[in-house]
Amino acid sequence: MIKPLRSRHQIIWFIMPLIVVPLLVLSIIQRPDFSKNTKEIATSTPAIGNILKEVENQQLKVNLRGEDNTYQQLEVIVKTPIEAPFTIVYGKLSTGKNITLGTIGQRGVYRYSLTPGQTLSEIVLQDKIKQTEINRLKLK
Repeated sequence: MIKPLRSRHQIIWFIMPLIVVPLLVLSIIQRPDFSKNTKEIATSTPAIGNILKEVENQQLKVNLRGEDNTYQQLEVIVKTPIEAPFTIVYGKLSTGKNITLGTIGQRGVYRYSLTPGQTLSEIVLQDKIKQTEINRLKLK
């Protein structure tokens, strides 16, 4: 290495820590806080009528809402976070037919409208990526 190159190399190695260290400190100070205990709770459409039927387990609470003993809305309350990234809610009718109600993500309240005359016998949560059943709740 020739003398001018050596002196440039020395200057660069002297200046570089003076620039990098403050940038590193500033980046640590400015990083966002990604705590797992977020208070965000998902909500969807407004509630319809009164709660006519209520079923609960450790992970979910399911309410059938409506008026005059006719179910108009299914309300699913997710109490603990679901580990699957893409979860679909299926309703099994009393006739045995499965209907897709919608998707569920984080903790929160999810409401799905029902057509008059539909009587659900159970709710099934399924992970569509892994094709596994996450949860099943019988409503009768």
